[in-house]
Amino acid sequence: MSVARSVLADQARSVAVGLALGLLGARLAAPVLGRFVFGVGPSDPLSFAAAAVALVAMAAGAASLPIRSAVRTDPGILMRDVR
Repeated sequence: MSVARSVLADQARSVAVGLALGLLGARLAAPVLGRFVFGVGPSDPLSFAAAAVALVAMAAGAASLPIRSAVRTDPGILMRDVR
């Protein structure tokens, strides 16, 4: 289980950094981009929250394959291949 936790922690760090930078960039670009989007305010918190939730959900789905692969791999085989 510690292998899964390690892979998930790596993914979580990447998602957190990407989410923080993306939200900051979106907040800075909102006044300019707000002219092109109709019906949504430039600083609509619901839109920002929905985008963040969607990103986290996609990242969790993307992390499931490496986690499954890491958990199913025999540690003995991995130790033999390391030289």
